[in-house]
Amino acid sequence: MKANIIEAREDLSAVVRQAVEEAFNTMLQQPVLAGKRAPSQDFSEVVFVNVKLNHGPTTIDFSFKFDMQLLIQAAQQVFSAEYIKNNAIHEDIGCEIVNIVCHKVKAYLNEEGYFTEMGFPYVPEPGERLPVKGDFVQMHFFYRGKDAQPRIGVAVDSCVV
Repeated sequence: MKANIIEAREDLSAVVRQAVEEAFNTMLQQPVLAGKRAPSQDFSEVVFVNVKLNHGPTTIDFSFKFDMQLLIQAAQQVFSAEYIKNNAIHEDIGCEIVNIVCHKVKAYLNEEGYFTEMGFPYVPEPGERLPVKGDFVQMHFFYRGKDAQPRIGVAVDSCVV
C-alpha cells in the first residue's frame, strides 16, 4: 500500500483506462481508445455522471462526460431500436458504465489495503462541478463517429481531496 491514496493516482489512472476500454470494447462492442485531447474537439451532446469514492477523510471525485452518440451506439448492443426511441436511456447507460468502472477502481484500492466506500453514480445538477483543488487528473477516450472521424467519446476527470 502506498503511504496515502494520492500516491496511487497513476495506478488508478491505469485501472480507469483499462476498465473504460473493457466496458466499451468488450461488453458494449464500441471500440474506444485512450488518448490525448485535441484542443479544438468538443462534445456535440454530452451526458455527465459523477460518483464519489471515500477512504477515511479522503474523497476521490469522478466526473464522466459521455458523448451522447457513443451512448446511443452502446445502447443499441443491449436494447431494441424501438425501446431506445421510446425511452431516454442515455443517462442510465452512462450511470451503469460509471458503476462498472468505479467498482473496478474500488476493488483495486481495497486489494491494495485501502478501505474504500463508493457512492451511487448520479447525474449532477446543471453547474455542479468537481472541486478544482487537490490532485486533478483528466483522461480522454476516443471512438470513430458516424463520419469515421475520431471523436472524444468519454472524458474522465478525477480529483483527490
